[in-house]
Amino acid sequence: MPIHSSGNSATGCEMTPPLQPSHGHDQLEARILDFVAEELVVDRKKLKLSSAIVQDLRVDGDDAMDFFEAFQKEFTVDLQPLWASWNRYFHPERHRRNWQVVVVFLASLALGMIIHSFVGVLPWWTWTLAFLGVSMFKIVPLVAGPDLPAIRLQDLLNAARVGRWVKWVQGDEEIGRALE
Repeated sequence: MPIHSSGNSATGCEMTPPLQPSHGHDQLEARILDFVAEELVVDRKKLKLSSAIVQDLRVDGDDAMDFFEAFQKEFTVDLQPLWASWNRYFHPERHRRNWQVVVVFLASLALGMIIHSFVGVLPWWTWTLAFLGVSMFKIVPLVAGPDLPAIRLQDLLNAARVGRWVKWVQGDEEIGRALE
């Protein structure tokens, strides 16, 4: 049965409360944190159960896929519900959006040269830099993508405790029914 809690109105996601620890779970928490530190090459001391995989640790796309495959193998956790709702939690690989940056750069370059040919006051590259600066305010949200519900290290611990993925966000109910 999925675990639900009060919703977060900013993202529409629900936080998964910690499952009650039993004997040996303090060791499991340490194993999870050690695993994350080793897999993601981060300082173990900076990790908290509230750390979010995408938002805090900056793991997304194919790197997130590799991380969760290793997690599934190391802790023998059934991640089928997570795989089924993967795009709710993670952005596609970043290189798929590089064309947007190239288009903005080329458009800024062309506009800089055109403005320079008409105005002639400043060198063409200053106009290009100005257009690039302004356009980056518009392109950054496209590259960053939508806000996603956070998967926190607490969610990994909860999954490892019960042997299956237990985090649910609003809209996952139909995925859960399809998996039954």
